[in-house]
Amino acid sequence: MSTGRPKMEFDLSEVEKLGMLGATAAEMAAWFGCATRTIERRMSRKDGEFCRSYE
Repeated sequence: MSTGRPKMEFDLSEVEKLGMLGATAAEMAAWFGCATRTIERRMSRKDGEFCRSYE
């Protein structure tokens, strides 16, 4: 049984659009309604879908 908060799901097409605009982690966090640290963690996974969508 898993404990803790469920993993947040992001619309990767929105991530891609924000990447094209050069949005910062803080701006993306405000857009998605999450913590800046959540965005930073996702961006740190260079092989993940989130990071690829942003680039």
